[in-house]
Amino acid sequence: MKKFEFEKQGIKFYFKNPKLNQYGKLIMAYKIESIHENKHDPEGYYFNSEFMPDKNAMSFYDVKIKGKKVDGVGLPENILTEVKTIFQQFKTEREQNINQVVTELVTGQRNIHFGIVGCDYPHYQPWIRDISKDLDGLEQDIMTKAIKEMIGKDEWVSNSCDYIEKKVKKHIGLIEDLGNVINPEYDEESHKYHGYKNTVVTGFEMKLEDILQGRIEKKKEKDVTKQILEEEKKTMIIEILKQGYNQEEEKDPYAKIKITNPITNESALFNCRNIFDFGYVVNPDFAIVKGIEPGGMLNKENYWETFEHNKGWYPVRKATEFEIKAVKYLYKFPPIYSGIRM
Repeated sequence: MKKFEFEKQGIKFYFKNPKLNQYGKLIMAYKIESIHENKHDPEGYYFNSEFMPDKNAMSFYDVKIKGKKVDGVGLPENILTEVKTIFQQFKTEREQNINQVVTELVTGQRNIHFGIVGCDYPHYQPWIRDISKDLDGLEQDIMTKAIKEMIGKDEWVSNSCDYIEKKVKKHIGLIEDLGNVINPEYDEESHKYHGYKNTVVTGFEMKLEDILQGRIEKKKEKDVTKQILEEEKKTMIIEILKQGYNQEEEKDPYAKIKITNPITNESALFNCRNIFDFGYVVNPDFAIVKGIEPGGMLNKENYWETFEHNKGWYPVRKATEFEIKAVKYLYKFPPIYSGIRM
């Protein structure tokens, strides 16, 4: 049992049993001789004084010394050095313990356990069992870390229990209903409490990889698609020559751009606009003149068609092969917002 004792201004302070709490803070039991002692503890200690590294002090809650509220006490240099060393050691050990459990979950050496929870709406809840006491209260964080380890750091996991439940989609029932599970349990007390027959499975285990297999496959497909798009995006270079909003009432955003094939060095100028209540349009630079709205649309025969008052739609010229590819590219990778504005 580790203890620290020191005196300041004639007042004796006592701290013992340093440990990390659930939130990674170093806490100790404490007492202040003849000033703040717990009558319900044989040695007079209170709990959960927190080490404050930024202040090199231990915190107090609701403590008064000589009539003044005191939030904590600074540690003497020799004790401070030891406390900091202990704190760092605890953090390192906890991180190692967490990583060990995560590795076991990812490699299948440890399973996710499902047990029945809830009164009004009983359901199988995923959890981790048989972990060191130091990790109590961190089960959901550990499961989240394991999920991200298997799928990717960008996987959104708000609540790992809910996340896993939605993936397994198993309702309370017989072993025949549950399908491929490991170590089914039939707890007599749980049967009695919920009024279930003794054939109802009250708990089981599954490997995390089996739970996440469908999501892993979808993530792989998504990553492949993303990579293909990234490669396709490199086939053209867009240079924004001018960007802003028109001066009409709706303030439509636009961008005048130059698009270039980096291999052939072919290029063309376009105006990309997002017209209110109409949508995103790509026009050749020549089509943006007064009286043409929206102008520059390609028809099925790949002729540029523009609209002019009193003339209607009429062909201007046939688009080049490069222009056709450029237009398709600009619709796929728009340089401005392309959603409908209404």
